[in-house]
Amino acid sequence: MKVYENIERADEKFRSKLKEVIDDLVPLRDNRSKTDAYFNKHLENDWTYEEWRASKRDWDLHTHYRRFPDFKLPLGAIAPNEARAFRKALLEVIMDDKHSFGYLYYFLASEVNREAKCVVLPCVPNDEKIKYAIKFDIDEVRKEIEAINDSTEKCRCLIKWGKNSKNTKYEGELKTIFNEKLCSITLQEIQKEVDEIDDLDEKILRLIQWKTDIDSGVEDKELKIRFDEWINDYIADIERKKEYIRELPKPVKESNEETMLLPEELNTERARKYFTKAIECKYMEKTENGYRWLYDNGSKVSLAYFCNNVFCPNNIEKLPETSLNKLFNITRLGSALYQIYNAKKPPKWERELKEFFAE
Repeated sequence: MKVYENIERADEKFRSKLKEVIDDLVPLRDNRSKTDAYFNKHLENDWTYEEWRASKRDWDLHTHYRRFPDFKLPLGAIAPNEARAFRKALLEVIMDDKHSFGYLYYFLASEVNREAKCVVLPCVPNDEKIKYAIKFDIDEVRKEIEAINDSTEKCRCLIKWGKNSKNTKYEGELKTIFNEKLCSITLQEIQKEVDEIDDLDEKILRLIQWKTDIDSGVEDKELKIRFDEWINDYIADIERKKEYIRELPKPVKESNEETMLLPEELNTERARKYFTKAIECKYMEKTENGYRWLYDNGSKVSLAYFCNNVFCPNNIEKLPETSLNKLFNITRLGSALYQIYNAKKPPKWERELKEFFAE
């Protein structure tokens, strides 16, 4: 239920009383006569008071020898001068739970419709719908799931709620909405658990286990197909990621000058020195075919700054862009360098790289 969250956002004047009234009405939600009796006794005393005043006027006109009984407000009831404003506040806080508070919603919304002289809020209560809404509250299900640590138990709990919903007599929009949200929660739980697994093969294995559990526990064919498609797509994404990783150039661990992979036009003493230092600082790494720049999340601009400092220390040399593009498996390194010259303010990493080149 969201009603208690809504109470926290209600007018402070009524907040504590709203909570008290809701606490009283929650156990009565599935009983129309008890909800009606509570409503009349505690929430409609403005009408009761007006009836008392009318009766007193008639009494005073015809009876002079006996005093008319005083108006007595029932214990815990809302005062007549605040009753209408309180009912409006009560209607606002139950709006998100209007189906489970179906009878109360009917009494409150009917008043709005009478005042508007038209149907502003459709509110005719449906007994089966109210019972379903009380039993199958998705917010309560979510809390129950979050309280379970074991993923297998979470799966069983979700499947149990799905079966119970399917077996109810009520057939309507609430059941469709509940099943959709239950499906969404299940997919979120699968996603959350699988995201915490680092190994890609283990991710796939766990997804297959989820699929097996769902296939054996879920009876709804359409829902089962939806789960299967989602899990199959997820597995396919992981397989594509595995293939991408397999195709990446494998880093070479050695980082000393003797093993530098530099073509002749780049193989200078200064280049060997700073390439070695950059590898040791984990700014870049060697691959089978060249190098991969790692600093600043592999930023091409910071790589251009690095290369310019290595090969053009006096800013009069020409940057060997073609060879460097090939060495780092990139394109348009010169354009990235141009971005530095035209930046309105220096990048955050410039100071660190200046210190890197300091002798």
